[in-house]
Amino acid sequence: AVVSTQSTGGDKMVKVFHVDFGTFDIVKESKLRLISTDLLDSLPFLAQEFFLADLKPGCSSEGALDYFMEQVAERWLVAKVVERSPNGALHVHLWDCESKFPVSINRGLVDKDYATEIYELPDELTTDCSAYASQPSSSRTSILSY
Repeated sequence: AVVSTQSTGGDKMVKVFHVDFGTFDIVKESKLRLISTDLLDSLPFLAQEFFLADLKPGCSSEGALDYFMEQVAERWLVAKVVERSPNGALHVHLWDCESKFPVSINRGLVDKDYATEIYELPDELTTDCSAYASQPSSSRTSILSY
């Protein structure tokens, strides 16, 4: 997590950015605890850097982040891995699996002029995500498809 100060005074509040989910919380500083480096060294990373594959920013970048966040926040997604960069970052085709048929997040950005295709984007997801999307959100696990 990344922590920044929100307020000063008696019970200092801090803003905590959860790097694994990309969400924020504001909590009392007294509720924070340090994790030993031994424990951190033994745990696998829970977040993975990625880029949307086969896209470059489009001519209309204003609102692109807001649009992207609307499409992915609190949604059940599948990331189809297309490539892995030398630094380990993944390049993915991202799919929303909450509707009857998977919806391409990459394609949505192109359709809204927030991005331009570098290579042709797939029209359908080759991984069946309908079984996962029907599960309650508390029992879901992440899907990365290679």
